[in-house]
Amino acid sequence: MRPIYKAIYDDAIMLLSEIEPYLVINEKKLCRLIFDKYKQITPKNERKSDELRLMKEQFYKGFMAL
Repeated sequence: MRPIYKAIYDDAIMLLSEIEPYLVINEKKLCRLIFDKYKQITPKNERKSDELRLMKEQFYKGFMAL
């Protein structure tokens, strides 16, 4: 079965911003983390440096801890 809707990068973040007011508290924390950090650690059209890779791993661990 194919997905009905597919959101990538900026579209996904915009979708989250639109539904954030309707989320319960735990999901709002995850949304806030994505809004605040995700674009900083996921640059478009750049090679990933070791520093960015480390920051992304730390983001993922923090995200999964919530």
